[in-house]
Amino acid sequence: AMANDFKRVGVNMELSNIAVPDFVQKVLRIKQWEGDAFSMMYEGHPSADIARVMGTHSCLVQEFSNREPHTCFPELNPTLKAMMSELDPAKRDALMRQVAQYYHDNAPIVFSHERTRVDGLSPKVMNYKLINRVINYHEIELAN
Repeated sequence: AMANDFKRVGVNMELSNIAVPDFVQKVLRIKQWEGDAFSMMYEGHPSADIARVMGTHSCLVQEFSNREPHTCFPELNPTLKAMMSELDPAKRDALMRQVAQYYHDNAPIVFSHERTRVDGLSPKVMNYKLINRVINYHEIELAN
C-alpha cells in the first residue's frame, strides 16, 4: 500500500524485508545501511512524552551512544537538551511541543500507520492499566 501511495506522487520504491536484529544494527549504524529509507516507530506513546523517541531519532544518539544519528538537526540540540533536563511539567511540555513542531515542519519522516495493541484479560483481573506501554504489575489484583 505504501509503495502504491508513493508511486501516485512520483516516488518509485522497492520494499525489502530484513530481520529485526539486522534492522536494529543498521539503524544504529553498527552495520552498513544499503537503502535510502526505513520504517520505524516515531511514537510519543499515551504520555505524549517524546524524549524517548528523541533518544533514537535526533543528534542525541551521538551524545548518548557515540553512534552517528540517522536523523540530526544540530540547530535543535539546545532545545532537545533543555527538554531532556527540564523538571517543571509545563516548561517540559512547551519544549516538547517545540521539538515536535520542528520535526513536523522539517518532515524527516512519513507517518504511515497507527499501531494497535490488544490485551486479553480474564474477568478476574482487577486494576489493570497500561501506561506508556508499561503494565502496572504492582497494582494488579486477582478476584477470587
